[in-house]
Amino acid sequence: MSEIDEFYFPEEVFTTNILVRLPIKSLLRFKCVNKRFYSIICSPYFARLHLNELPASQLNRHLLIKHKTIFLSFDFDSLRAAARADCCPFRYRGGFFEDGSRLASIIESKFDVRHSYIFAVGSCDGLVCVEAGEPYLLYIWNPTTLECREIRVPEGQEKYGVVYGFRCDTSVKNDYKVVRICQKMSKRETIIIQVFSLSENSWTSSHEQLDGYGERPELTGIGVSVNDITYWLYKAYETDDIQEVHWWIIGYEWVTRKMKRVPPLPEWQMSGSQCPPMMYVMEGRLCACWRTNKNDDYLNVGMMKEGSWMKLYVITQSYVVYAMKFGHQGMHNITDKGSFAIQVGQTEEDILLVDLTRKPPRDARSLRIPSSANLVNYTQTLVSPFVQSFK
Repeated sequence: MSEIDEFYFPEEVFTTNILVRLPIKSLLRFKCVNKRFYSIICSPYFARLHLNELPASQLNRHLLIKHKTIFLSFDFDSLRAAARADCCPFRYRGGFFEDGSRLASIIESKFDVRHSYIFAVGSCDGLVCVEAGEPYLLYIWNPTTLECREIRVPEGQEKYGVVYGFRCDTSVKNDYKVVRICQKMSKRETIIIQVFSLSENSWTSSHEQLDGYGERPELTGIGVSVNDITYWLYKAYETDDIQEVHWWIIGYEWVTRKMKRVPPLPEWQMSGSQCPPMMYVMEGRLCACWRTNKNDDYLNVGMMKEGSWMKLYVITQSYVVYAMKFGHQGMHNITDKGSFAIQVGQTEEDILLVDLTRKPPRDARSLRIPSSANLVNYTQTLVSPFVQSFK
């Protein structure tokens, strides 16, 4: 037996006991060692195995921001540490990083980020779904491996409002699906539901009426997926008076392929477009943050359990409440432990970090990173947009 043979591991042992325990950065480097390493690490089976076996504490979560003509990726744990230390983690001037630049990196992409219509509309298992408004394309992109897949959307909806959802199909191993809800501008009650399967590389389409949802219902925002339902906010008018806008939550059930309205939030001040509720996921459940109708200075935080809302606690910090009431805000779930980035305005350093696991949450701090109309979180994985279903 040669010296090489003495140190040869069976592939199953090598994969399940050694490689699967390594962090993403190490695996990306090991792809270049030899053909055997490359074949194992690039296989769909190993990508899924690594994603499932890696402890939650070792998942490398990032905040992805579209800033002007580039995508920036921030390591969340480093951002949180910098925020607690009250230091400035990032500065971007004239194409160069200054101060704390190690916390951020520019992510390359195969699509043209310079156009304003490029917009990240969701993420799942390390894949980011990106919409290109013209010429009506979608991209499924892994910012970690830089793999990118182009998807052409069905034609004929140029005068439609569109929202998206992106999720892993738990009924089929290693498949991901995009749902595209189209509303005709002149008749919003009629919607077209289009679903794309990455493994089948095809679209399916159906129609539905939003009857009983108020006047001119309009879906908005990035879809939030929990189990087998993807949720969006939608606003509707009680009458033809455009000043009387009400906010609701509606979901698309992937099993029944039907839309479903969520029960109203308790003590919800539905009227007023200045403060729509904000949704997120925590502990595998749909949660929301909304304005109470008893006091404008309070924001309720609640969780959906067994078909009804359970109020968790109230946020009373005046500056956070004010920002969320009147800013161009968005709430973004970053970790399973309940830490969030909140977009509160349009200045250069206006993204707050709030830990909602503290009841009530305290010590909201500015991340001092560039503002953006498009923030999305993702986990570094090896999952490929060119997925193949397997048993």
